[in-house]
Amino acid sequence: MDDSNAELTVVCNTAKSVRGKLLSVYEQSSGQRLDHLMEKFFGREKELEDDIASHITKLQRIFSELNDELRCVAKTTMPDLVLMSRIMSTLPSEYFEFKSVW
Repeated sequence: MDDSNAELTVVCNTAKSVRGKLLSVYEQSSGQRLDHLMEKFFGREKELEDDIASHITKLQRIFSELNDELRCVAKTTMPDLVLMSRIMSTLPSEYFEFKSVW
């Protein structure tokens, strides 16, 4: 344990309390993780250095993590239609014709 962790746990008197303290500091709760993933998914825009395939792959990965967390927390998932809609809404303007045909 480094000095900063030792300072965090100096008041703990059992291994269980040390573990609990460190988990509370370094791990997000499921609700916090769910919020973070939702912000990440719905706030994501295509980055200039990403090609379309990379951008879509990143959205798919976040969507998968989001559904995994939703499955744990709320025993539900979002339909794939949400992913498709998000992908379409983040396509750059040069894909306008594709978006309008879709």
